[in-house]
Formats: sequence, structure tokens, C-alpha cells
Amino acid sequence: MKTKASNSKLARKRRKRCYACGQIKLFRKFYKYSNGRHSHRCRPCEVKRVMLFNKAGQGKIQHLAAKAKYILRRKFGLTPEQSEERKASGCEICLKPDYHLPGGSKLGHDHDHLTGKLRGVLCTYDNFLVGHLENGREFKTWDMRKQKALEYIERHKN
Repeated sequence: MKTKASNSKLARKRRKRCYACGQIKLFRKFYKYSNGRHSHRCRPCEVKRVMLFNKAGQGKIQHLAAKAKYILRRKFGLTPEQSEERKASGCEICLKPDYHLPGGSKLGHDHDHLTGKLRGVLCTYDNFLVGHLENGREFKTWDMRKQKALEYIERHKN
């Protein structure tokens, strides 16, 4: 078992024990944090840990899901349950539910970029359309869909 005395001896020799592999290595074999301290795992063990975490993209997917929850809560004050309730009715322009949208499009929360106010739930295509119409750009689309998008913008103004 390690003692404090053995740890202090290691520090004087500019060495550290890796928590993962248990080997004693020089400090330069460990990542250094911005606060001047070194990581608990040596570089090779840290790389292995990150690769396992990101295996099959699971780490990235979990990270993005957590980030989306954080943004919903922070920007709009919505819980994941409230978000799902809002999405249950489908896109406010084309009226399609989430699972019927072409190309795997997802429903998202539309907001006004000037005020930051949440407006409604739109599919990817209609959100893109609303953005172009608000910025005064021409967008080739069906007249009926364009008309519905313009009505949506007017309905959610102030």
C-alpha cells in the first residue's frame, strides 16, 4: 500500500504513479491542466480511456444529448418533458409529426434571433425556410408552404 512518504518521494523526483496502469512515470508523461496540476492517468492510459468512451460514437452522442438538454433549460427554460410535449403536435407549418418527416428530419424549437423568444416547433426544412424569409432572401418553394411560413412569422411577432 502506498504511503504519504512514498508519494512525497515521487514528487521530489518529478515522478507520478498512473491510476490506471499503476506505473511510476515522469511528470512529462502526464497531461498538464491549466491550473498546473497533472492528470491522474498517463497519456497512453488517457488515450485508451477516451477511445473506449467514444467507441461507436457513444461518447459523442451522450455529450450532444446532454448539451441539448442544457441549452433547452438555459436558453428557453424548458425541461426535456416540456420539449417532448411541444413536439408531440408536429411541425407548425407542414403539420407533419416527427416520424413522418422525409430524410430523417427532426423537429426543433424555433426562436426569434433578435429577442431570443421561443416561437414554436418546426421541422428542419421549415425552420430553414422561415430563416430565409425573415432575412429577406428569395427561396424557391411551393407558394402554399411559403404562405404558411409567412403566416407563422406574423403570428409569432410580438
